[in-house]
Amino acid sequence: MSVSFRKLLIALSISTVLYANIAYSNGLTVANASLAQNDTLVLSAVFDTPVQGDLYLATLLPNTTSLLFITESVGITTEAIPYRTNTLFSGNYSLLSIPVLGLTAGNYPLYELTVKTGTSPYDVNNWLEGIDGLHVTTVVVLSTSSSTTTTTTDDIAAGKTLYVDNCQSCHGTRYSDASSASKTRRAINANDGGMKYLSFLTDAELTSIANYMTSVISGSR
Repeated sequence: MSVSFRKLLIALSISTVLYANIAYSNGLTVANASLAQNDTLVLSAVFDTPVQGDLYLATLLPNTTSLLFITESVGITTEAIPYRTNTLFSGNYSLLSIPVLGLTAGNYPLYELTVKTGTSPYDVNNWLEGIDGLHVTTVVVLSTSSSTTTTTTDDIAAGKTLYVDNCQSCHGTRYSDASSASKTRRAINANDGGMKYLSFLTDAELTSIANYMTSVISGSR
């Protein structure tokens, strides 16, 4: 069955069911949001409160609108098939560790959702985390292969702007605080120092901030 991403957006908007006071998953995290062709995508979900059900993973190819589901049984498919079925999810739960070799260069949004076992992901009433249950992160796949991905001047400049606009007022010159994208994401998820409001920053943006911080610490900027 061909599935349009529009269906998922409709599911987000039609429900009046609210679960705002229940803490479940903090969302998705990636070890590296900028991937060269010989890198590996490492994806995890963080669950503050254990939940049991079906977990769906999906993505969009660059410049497309057809939602593709990631499955362990048949690989990539347009059919809404769970990635894991009737599973207990808790803590930092590892989802993917796959090479990106051969993928078209571009941005890949990744979507994660847990629903009651055996139910449709298109009905928000089935979502174990309610209206806030759809978690999204984005990775960038580069066209080049290298043993280490080169950090560009533009990326460092973007990281500096993001740091000044969102972090500097509290962290000042404590550059090591933001030198790891994964640690910053965990701090945001845990609301350390009231950082939860920074949840809008993507993993790619946190990586840019970390690259800028690293360049300052190393004395290259």
